[in-house]
Amino acid sequence: MLYAVKGKLGKGEDLVPDTMLHLKSMQDAGEEIYNVPVSDEEMKNVVESVYGELPEVE
Repeated sequence: MLYAVKGKLGKGEDLVPDTMLHLKSMQDAGEEIYNVPVSDEEMKNVVESVYGELPEVE
């Protein structure tokens, strides 16, 4: 799934790449969370565009 966050509490400039976000906690704190509907092909393009930047999990 692809989500968008409409920042109500901050601008996100302090987020570093690979940051994990707890969407429920953010929503409980007042952020607006949206599920962005995308096709399988669009999702594939998103994943492939960041694939080289994803951390390796051991």
